[in-house]
Amino acid sequence: MARHVYLADLFRSGGLTVIEYDGWRTRGADRFSPAGIIEHDTVTPPSVSDQRAAELLRDGRPDLDGPLSQWGTARDGAVHLVAAGRANHNGYGYGGNDWFGNEI
Repeated sequence: MARHVYLADLFRSGGLTVIEYDGWRTRGADRFSPAGIIEHDTVTPPSVSDQRAAELLRDGRPDLDGPLSQWGTARDGAVHLVAAGRANHNGYGYGGNDWFGNEI
């Protein structure tokens, strides 16, 4: 499967609030067949807004290109969708990148 553009509908069908970031449907490598879901902690303090944390997931860091996950779960439980393709949540080329990534 290439990109997982059904994620917004899937989360909404479960009653979750979904925030879709521009370009999420085409962001991330397109050859992506996830084997599961890996959970990460963004380790961001309360002074970092949920929007800023999602932008970090979308754009990456100086040492690691984004996207860093497919979505982030905000403090209020909303799902911030940033990518429908493969992400770099475990660095470049690591096997865990073959999983969906959720940063909390």
